Amino acid sequence: MVRSMERTFNADAHKPSRSEIV
Repeated sequence: MVRSMERTFNADAHKPSRSEIV
């Protein structure tokens, strides 16, 4: 997915769920 979306989602969720997004 796009890195911008990943960063926004991570910031919004405030959680280390990078594995879920990747």
